[in-house]
Amino acid sequence: ELVGLGDRGRRRPRELSGGQQQRVALARALVFEPRVLLMDEPLGALDRRLREGLQVEFRRIHRELGITFIYVTHDQSEALVMSDRIAVFNEGVIEQVGDAESLYERPETLFVARFLGDSNVLAGVVSLHGAASTIRAEGHEFLLPGRPDVEDGGTAAMVIRPERLRVEPVSTSAADIAGLNVVTGTVREVIYLGGTRRLEVELSPTVRLLAQEQAGSVSATAPGDEVRVSWRPDDSVLLPDADASRFHGESIGFGSDERAAGI
Repeated sequence: ELVGLGDRGRRRPRELSGGQQQRVALARALVFEPRVLLMDEPLGALDRRLREGLQVEFRRIHRELGITFIYVTHDQSEALVMSDRIAVFNEGVIEQVGDAESLYERPETLFVARFLGDSNVLAGVVSLHGAASTIRAEGHEFLLPGRPDVEDGGTAAMVIRPERLRVEPVSTSAADIAGLNVVTGTVREVIYLGGTRRLEVELSPTVRLLAQEQAGSVSATAPGDEVRVSWRPDDSVLLPDADASRFHGESIGFGSDERAAGI
């Protein structure tokens, strides 16, 4: 009854769907009334619609039982949806623990920034100028968010999420860009995703930024257009990292082999 299969108790396994079989497996574990339940990628073999439906069911069951679920997944979206707390592992070592919002908005390492969502990473050298500290990357001087925890002249990486970037034609009035970080480039790819569009903007032959537009702000931007890309300094995160140069000018996502465990 708890897993919604009270009327199917006499069915044979072959008469159950994949999602129903997963619910049976969950019921077999829950009948022992465990204090902690480990779920190791339980939805990995299911299609997206069924997987999303069972995520909601698992959350409901978790609330009703009030026990701890340790949920292991490679799927960063699943980790964000399912978890009260997320622990991101890198080769067996925990990189960061926190709720979904803190890990996404305030990653503490480049690995976490890569794993949870897409990130634009610009590596460079930090210059401290009081409240107006900057990082020089890709031939540009970018304003940093607050006072960075990096020595003057130290190497670091600026991380900006694609949805934080504003893309507009270079012909648009520049009167409202004071205090923003601004670069110009050429649109190379436009990918329609229903409610959003993803834009790849080339700053140089080796550097591209990934931007995301919401449906309500979709412009007529097309491949080949010259555009201005801007963002507020506070919408970026500065990460001191000895390996920052590895991500020099990359726009990178979460395509790694390491695991994120949602707790």
